[in-house]
Formats: sequence, C-alpha cells, structure tokens
Amino acid sequence: MDSAAASGLVWINIIISFKVEILLPARSLALPRAISDDRRSEIDAHFGLAISSVAAALTGAILTTVIIGWAGALRTSTALPWLGIMLGMGALHIGAALVYRRAPQWRANWRLWAALTSAITLFEGLGWGVAPFALTAAGDLAAIFLVMLVTFCVSAGSVIGYGRYLPTRVIAFVAPTTPYLFYSAFASSRIVRGSFFLTLLFLVAIGHLGPTADRGFRREASMRRRNARLALDLRRQKDRAEHANLAKSRFLAAASHDLRQPIHALVARVTRIVGRASLA
Repeated sequence: MDSAAASGLVWINIIISFKVEILLPARSLALPRAISDDRRSEIDAHFGLAISSVAAALTGAILTTVIIGWAGALRTSTALPWLGIMLGMGALHIGAALVYRRAPQWRANWRLWAALTSAITLFEGLGWGVAPFALTAAGDLAAIFLVMLVTFCVSAGSVIGYGRYLPTRVIAFVAPTTPYLFYSAFASSRIVRGSFFLTLLFLVAIGHLGPTADRGFRREASMRRRNARLALDLRRQKDRAEHANLAKSRFLAAASHDLRQPIHALVARVTRIVGRASLA
C-alpha cells in the first residue's frame, strides 16, 4: 500500500505537470509573457543538453546489455528487442534536438516541442523501468541489481541532463524507478523488499534536487530578462541623447548662420558710416 501511494503521488505529479504545461490551450491558460518566456528558455536548455545526455544513456544501455550477456544472465528473447527500442527512441530524441537547434524558425510553438520531448522521454523512462526484467534471467538478483544501479544512475542524471523543463525532468526521473518500486514492495526475497525503502529514499532525496534546480533556473532567467530590459533602456537613452546632441548641433549651426548675416551687415554699415565720417 505504501508503494502504491508513493507511486500514485509521483504519477499524479506527472499528469498534472503534463496537463497544465502542454495539453491545455494557451488561451485558457493565459500565461503571462514572463512565464511563457521561462518555458521557452527551459525547452532551449533541455534540447541544449539532450544530445550528450541521451548519448550517455544509450552508451549505458549498450554496455549493460553486453555485460549481462558476458555474465551469462541475459534474457535474449527480450533483451535484443529492448535494446533496439531504446536505440530507436534515443535516435528520435537526438534527431529532434538537432532539428530544434539547427532550425530556429521552427521554435515558435514551444508547446509542440514540449509535448514531443515529453512523449519521447516517457517512453525512454518506461524502457529503463522495465530493463531489470527485460535484460536479466528470472531470479538472478545480482543481474537485476546491476541493471537497477545503471537505471538509477540514468534517472539521477536526468535531473541535470534532461535540462530545465520540469515535466520532462519529472517523467525522466520517476518513470524508470516506479516499476522497480512496485516489484520490490511485493517481492518474496527480504533483500529485494528491503531495497524498496532504499528506492523510496532515492526518489525523495534526488527528487528534491529537481525543484531546487528549477527555482535556480527561474531566478537566472528572471535576471537575464532584467538585464536585457536594462540594456534596452540604456540603448534607448543613448539613442535619445545622441538625437538630442544632433538636434543641438543643428540648432547651433543654424543659429550661428542666422546671427552671422546681420552682424556682417551691421559691420559693413558701420564701416561705411565711419568711412564717410572720415572723408567729411
């Protein structure tokens, strides 16, 4: 019951995050521009780190399959299809990141990209979640624990590696660990049942880093927007000062020209009067 409650809470968090961030139409959300800019920045950060993160996860999947096979504990009937699916999803994720980074004209609809990367991340996370049972022979606890160790490393790395967008981070963190949470809660082995509490502790401890990183990123994004506004205001003030200086120069040039003409005429008039006076 404890595992069901814990898993239910984390999956409710995923559903709420996905619904609020992606599925509801933009006009009903009426997100302020600053929040929308934050979301777009989070998607940018996600795709900025996705290629290296997914490549590292795929390398781990290949090495884990090879090591389990070398140890003679590989379930070949499901291991090879699992590896093929993981490689396909990873290639799709990397391809989406490359398109996003190299085609700026397609970035306008951040919700579409958020939905795409969330769906891919969900399938990747579920793939890692079933890895301990798809790769290992039944009852081989050493092999299961080895695969879960790799899965937990991938899950923890997703807190940083999958960027700043909260829904994808939650999905990538929770989806790989939930299947084992259920498995360990109802397993017959006491060691496996004991690992349930370690898994739960892992979820709580590492999961706490997600909101902390999210708050830090939002503060950073807010500072960037504030600095951009200050730079824009400074540029506008500079432009106004330059326009004022140019207007002043034009005024002085015109005033100088207008003043020189009567002065020249006055000097000429005085010179003629003085000349006549001297002749008289």
